[in-house]
Amino acid sequence: MLLLSSPHMGSLEAAALLASSHEANMLAGSLAGVGGGSFGGGGPLSSSAWVATSFGAASRGLGSHADLASLGGSAHGGSHYHAGGGSGSVHGGSVHGGSPQGGPQFHGGAPSGSFHGGGLYAAAAGGPSLAGALQSLGAFSGPAAGGNDMLQHTAARPPPSVEDLLSFIAASPPGAPVAPAVAPALRQLDSSAVAALLKELGRQGLATRAVEVFDHLRSGAAGDASHLLDIYTYTTAISVCSSSQQLQRALELAAEMRGRGISCNVHTYSALMNVCIKSNEVQLAQEVYKQMLEEGCTPNLVTFNTLIDLYVKTGQWQEAIGVLDTLEQHGIQPEVRTYNTIITACNKSGRPEEGLAIYERMVRTGVKPSATTYTALISAYGKQGRVEAAMGIFADMVARGCERNVITYSSLISAAEKAGRADLALQLFDRMQQEGCRPNVVTYNSLIAACSHGAHWEDAERCFHQMQSQGCAPDGITYSALVTAYDRGGQWRRALGAYAQMSARGCHPDSAVYNALLGVCWSCGVSSAQMRASLIWSAANRSGHFRIYHQSRSDAAVLHHSCVVFTAGAALVTLLRWLVDIRHRMMRDGQALLRDRVVFVFQKGKACRVEQPAEVIREAVATVLAGAGSPFDVAAADGAAARIEAEAGALAGWLRSPAFAPLAFVAHAAGAKRASLEALISEDAALEARCADALGLVRSYEQLRSLGAGQQRAAPLDASLRRAALDAALEWAARLGLKPDTAHDALALLQRAGGAPGGGGGGGAGGGAALLAAPAWRLTLAACLVLGARQAEYPGALPGYDSVAAVTGYQPDAIAAAEQSVFVCCGGDLGVISPLRVANLLIERLGAGAAQQPAPLGAAQGPDPRCAAAGAGELPAIARRAALSPALDRLAPSLVAAAAVAVLRRRHGQWPVWPGALEALTGYRGPAAADFAGVMSELDAGAAAEAQEQQPAAPRAASASPPLVPPQQPRSPPGQQVGGPASAGPASRRGSGDAPAPAAPQARSPPPAGPAAEAGGLSAALRALGLGGGAGGGLGAAELP
Repeated sequence: MLLLSSPHMGSLEAAALLASSHEANMLAGSLAGVGGGSFGGGGPLSSSAWVATSFGAASRGLGSHADLASLGGSAHGGSHYHAGGGSGSVHGGSVHGGSPQGGPQFHGGAPSGSFHGGGLYAAAAGGPSLAGALQSLGAFSGPAAGGNDMLQHTAARPPPSVEDLLSFIAASPPGAPVAPAVAPALRQLDSSAVAALLKELGRQGLATRAVEVFDHLRSGAAGDASHLLDIYTYTTAISVCSSSQQLQRALELAAEMRGRGISCNVHTYSALMNVCIKSNEVQLAQEVYKQMLEEGCTPNLVTFNTLIDLYVKTGQWQEAIGVLDTLEQHGIQPEVRTYNTIITACNKSGRPEEGLAIYERMVRTGVKPSATTYTALISAYGKQGRVEAAMGIFADMVARGCERNVITYSSLISAAEKAGRADLALQLFDRMQQEGCRPNVVTYNSLIAACSHGAHWEDAERCFHQMQSQGCAPDGITYSALVTAYDRGGQWRRALGAYAQMSARGCHPDSAVYNALLGVCWSCGVSSAQMRASLIWSAANRSGHFRIYHQSRSDAAVLHHSCVVFTAGAALVTLLRWLVDIRHRMMRDGQALLRDRVVFVFQKGKACRVEQPAEVIREAVATVLAGAGSPFDVAAADGAAARIEAEAGALAGWLRSPAFAPLAFVAHAAGAKRASLEALISEDAALEARCADALGLVRSYEQLRSLGAGQQRAAPLDASLRRAALDAALEWAARLGLKPDTAHDALALLQRAGGAPGGGGGGGAGGGAALLAAPAWRLTLAACLVLGARQAEYPGALPGYDSVAAVTGYQPDAIAAAEQSVFVCCGGDLGVISPLRVANLLIERLGAGAAQQPAPLGAAQGPDPRCAAAGAGELPAIARRAALSPALDRLAPSLVAAAAVAVLRRRHGQWPVWPGALEALTGYRGPAAADFAGVMSELDAGAAAEAQEQQPAAPRAASASPPLVPPQQPRSPPGQQVGGPASAGPASRRGSGDAPAPAAPQARSPPPAGPAAEAGGLSAALRALGLGGGAGGGLGAAELP
């Protein structure tokens, strides 16, 4: 069998062609040349010589045995195989002048190159100059200018040791040749000492120097050095090739050995196998092993360890275990390294249970585990999710005094990460640092990933910053774990910032990063983030991710596409981009493009750390499509997250309809294209801060309402009175150009005033009840509407008293007197917040209902497209249902508002129903919480009916007196607004035919002390809930007329 012939060499086939004496003579000529002997060429084995790498080819020109007898030496086990008792002899002669010469035998003397103590490892860094180093060798004399002059051996001095030569070579200036300088000293050593020198040079990162020295000996320029070219030096020279993956050189040296008549042994074979493995030529390594067996060379433990390395590299864990069985059959006791390598092979192959079985086998044979063993076991248990067992191994490791290193701790932290134990991972990280073990990038990656599993994005971010401060550069895996942590923590702005930083550092996002980004940008619910997700999808698609595949072999009547996604956000963005593309192509090429039916399948790929369950993806797709009125049927599919299908004609009609416009608006992302990522992040952060401040006022209001001392609880209004009052307030607000929020505030204020007890603290003899008596409740409601407008409307939107009188039918002085009565009944606390006002605040946070400047009185306000996309126009209908439900009266307005927004989003196909941005703002967990789900159920009871209502005005009740100012009469001047100076003077405004106002106190009362006073102070701050201005020009609680 001809080893290394072209069928076995792959890309190296050109090196196995030499088969003639002419080619052999070229080899001999190259050996006689003098060169630097570097890896890159220029030496005696440069590309100018056609070198035989087939072990039979070179020998035909050199008269040696034609077959492969022995290849040697291996770095495995850290041992050097040398001759004991002498260097032996080398037969066959040396090569000179291009033809073989039958020179004399070279008899080696006593071994002179042995190691002296541990001195071989003496450091040469910062050592003397080349000349000084030469003088220190003792065995040399004469000048050493730059190491270029040949030094003369002085017989009076003892020969230099390997330690001396190693120090001299290490201290030599880079680039300066050293081989000519050390050649005389080398000739005084035996081959085992020279082999030791070559091996140590390779260990210390001086492989280039090892090549230079050995090539100088091979070339003949060192004089008569043939006694140094034997099995030991050649085997070591081949071993050195593994450090730099110089497979071609190793093959040339093996062929040259054959040409010199040097038989290869088991160590040479093992070394050559190791070089093949390090060079990723595993097939060639297997051929070397087979050749070794065919040549009758018995493998040893080093060979078997090398063979196990081969199986580890190829993931053949079963074959690796088979080698262990072969060792036992040959009576060879495996060492700890053997077991460790097999356990590692099992771990890498996803068979940790097999690795644990090997460990038990190791213990039974009496082999003592090492730190590598423990680390491999920890990794095996970690892959199984058995973190407690891994910690048990760690405890045993500590008890035995076994050293823990960065790999140990990284494996433990990784085990904690896979078990979702972020707390344990952080504890291990702290202990690691306390023991002085410096973490590396693998450690930080596992730690950040562990924090992401527990949604501890703050800890993940802290570890990321600490990593950078310690000079550990993040890689793509680091950013992927960080983005995942931000995703699970709902921190979409931080996720986008990490994505931008990742791109700036040249790290290429993988599929997990893109899926996590799209997931967090969509699940936050912020419209600008969702449009940014569409742009990120485009970038990912250009990089080969989210490829939409056309199934051309499917049914000819079906247009079939598919895409691999891992998160619901990625599925939804992919869906919208696909629908927009289908519509564009349909408009261009006609409806026939759609065939009879259209199918899209959301495929599941390999397991991914950010992968969401198929049920979540399917629910998201079904929610969005149903909310938009699409004709798609959504179903589960084998091996896929979801499958959607629609009839072509119905789909074409839907794509052309206005119902598809909101989805296309998000997919096109026109607004996001005009803004930079930095501007988007900055603007949303500012919006979040404003909403958080406003919600803080809501929380303060809710806390004040919950106080028992001095705070009365209003009894629920009668159902018919509640409905009539709300309808009247909504009608008046619409005619006065006020927001529906103000009408809901007025109803809440009416209910609070009506619940005041009678006596001195009420608004008259009957207390608050008198304010609700027919027909006085309408006048009280008008006063509450005026008071509510002062709280939250823009100053320019406040109507004058004459306008209010014209709309409500009550005289200005009667309204003013009713205001005073409400003030007294409420104890000076006029602050009120309705759920609708808070709901608008939540919609504002999502960017789907940006605060708009109010339209002029009587003009309609046009909704923002984003507002329309979110269905915010139907929010008042849902809020009306909440206002008419007595069961919701005593609940916090923020809770009712949150549930109303969730109902709205579900009805209009917004996913998720309760987005991350609102959860972060309010602290409510959404439908997962029982109280939240209860409010949603209450709203759902009449949601369908309320959605169809157009907020009809309640029938106007008969008034005791006609309005003072007829509707056709001009309105009061702008200066005469509600609460303005021109509106004062109740006595001058009262006419003889006015309905009597509820009794009011004779003198103005200052705001009461205590909680009521605090609430009154809060009233002015509540104007900020408008988020667009809103410091009303009305009177404070202590300034009522």
